[in-house]
Amino acid sequence: MYSEYKLKAKSLIAGRMLIYFVLILTAFLLSLLSISAIITVIVSVLHPFVSSLILSEDSPVYPFMYYTIGIVAIIALLLMHAYTRYVSDKIFFLKASDDSTKGAYKIKGKTTILKAFLLGVLIVTLKTLWFIALQIPFLAASSYFAYLLMDGLPKNIIYIFVGGCLALFFIGLFFWFCIIQRYSAARYIFASNRFPSAFGSIKQSTITMKGRCLKTAFFKLSLVPWIVACALLIPIPYVLPYYKMSSAVLIYEFMSREMKSRRGPAIILGV
Repeated sequence: MYSEYKLKAKSLIAGRMLIYFVLILTAFLLSLLSISAIITVIVSVLHPFVSSLILSEDSPVYPFMYYTIGIVAIIALLLMHAYTRYVSDKIFFLKASDDSTKGAYKIKGKTTILKAFLLGVLIVTLKTLWFIALQIPFLAASSYFAYLLMDGLPKNIIYIFVGGCLALFFIGLFFWFCIIQRYSAARYIFASNRFPSAFGSIKQSTITMKGRCLKTAFFKLSLVPWIVACALLIPIPYVLPYYKMSSAVLIYEFMSREMKSRRGPAIILGV
């Protein structure tokens, strides 16, 4: 299934796997550092014990300097992550469209990185809201189960409730994974457009992915065995570029079909 996309992805990453892997890994590490820095600053503000380990109570200037440096570091990490992710998406999309990746690291427009950051925030927010909405039945059932459990239920009833709660969780998780595919083209649309817009990329992605979310979800699920195998057999520097390139090839195919079906000006591809 989807063999044509996977075969093309394999040919596109041939000879450049390590470079693509470093791009993906750099973006991931920057996001991890950003999250860690945000959590550290928030916890130090809210928790007096943690703040006492870092801050000095004798100097009122020191806490101000600490939080100023922390905020500046967070902003720098987030912008670096936005840039790395933007370049990564552009390179993978250009390769998927059989275009040259020369100059993909260059940024056109003074606000491009800020818009790329905003796009990332929008995508994460929308995915989180969908997750919460689809997990409400699971949370409600779990709360009701916890309430009944305190009254001392028989074991067989407990097993039924636990099984029901888990079923609701996985059903909600599957539908969530399918629904969030409507945003899977947003980053590529943003990277391929000469005048990118965060909100416009989200809107265009929902149009492009209309009726294609289920296919995209099953396509990505078909690559899960590769991800599992990388822990046992296949090296991860091959699996991650293969997964991302396969997804880029599929999304590019959807975008091409959407552009052919639309009238008027199409999305301008390329650098």
